[in-house]
Amino acid sequence: MDSAITFSPCKIRLLVDGGAESWVSWVESSSQEKCHLLPPHLVTGDFDSIKPETLEKFKQNKAIQIIHTPDQNYTDFTKALVEFNKYQLQNNIKIENIYVLTTIGERMDHAGTYIVNIPQSLRNSKEWCGLIPIGSPGIVTTSGLKWNLNNTKMEFGLLVSTSNTYDGSPEVKIETNSSILWTMGIKGFCDR
Repeated sequence: MDSAITFSPCKIRLLVDGGAESWVSWVESSSQEKCHLLPPHLVTGDFDSIKPETLEKFKQNKAIQIIHTPDQNYTDFTKALVEFNKYQLQNNIKIENIYVLTTIGERMDHAGTYIVNIPQSLRNSKEWCGLIPIGSPGIVTTSGLKWNLNNTKMEFGLLVSTSNTYDGSPEVKIETNSSILWTMGIKGFCDR
């Protein structure tokens, strides 16, 4: 079997604004023997972070839908989920899981309850993961981690969780009352 990973099982591939820059950079620096990457179906955002030349490259591929979402009442991520939903409905695609990859410095920072589906290869390789409070302290409860938190106060100077891993469960559940950043290594995802 080929050791390369193919993202063809993804029914919908979407890039969001400045994240498209990170994707292009990662693709250009990735070993072609390891990763065969298909282009996105959609590129969305208010396009204040993507370079014009990068956006133009995506526009040249007629199979990629470019969707400008200028409404500043919502984050680019929220608007991307709306466009994702429209696309799946228009194309009669059933989606059970959404995998979100974000780059360091990008925003995934809103309070609530989140479920993160962890690919089997990352669970098997015991890849690292962590939770980092952003801004103010927060109370966090998790499941699916080797070292779970139970209504634990997290803040810089007291507790951050940057060296955790998975307990083997297929998902991690995170409940928080404040802004928190989820981080995870993905080396095991591509190095198979």
